[in-house]
Amino acid sequence: MAGKLASGDPTWRDFTALQYHYWTQPLPNPLSWFAQLLPAGLQRASTGGTLVIELVFPFLLFGPRRVRLAAAAMLAALQLAILATGNYGFFNLLTLVLCLSALDAGSSRNTDG
Repeated sequence: MAGKLASGDPTWRDFTALQYHYWTQPLPNPLSWFAQLLPAGLQRASTGGTLVIELVFPFLLFGPRRVRLAAAAMLAALQLAILATGNYGFFNLLTLVLCLSALDAGSSRNTDG
C-alpha cells in the first residue's frame, strides 16, 4: 500500500488508478471489462476505498474483537473484489486465509480450569 503512494504514480494520488487497472492488469478476466465501464466517480471512490482499506484496516486487526472482525471483513471484501475482477492466481486466496486468523470463537470460554 505505501508503495502505491510512494511510487510517484499520479493515478493513485488523483484516485484514477482503477480506471487503468482493469485493462492493464495481468490476465484480466471477463468481469474486468464490465468493471472498467463503471462511472468515473465510482471508480475514484473505489480507488479511495482501496487505499483506506489497505492503509488503515490491517492495523485494526490488533484491536478489540469487534474492530478486528470488521477489519477482517473489509480486507476479505477487498480481496473478493480483486478476485472477481482479476486473475492473480492464488494470492487473493492466501490473503483470505490470513483474514481467518482474525476470527475467534467469540463467546466460547475456557472451562479447563
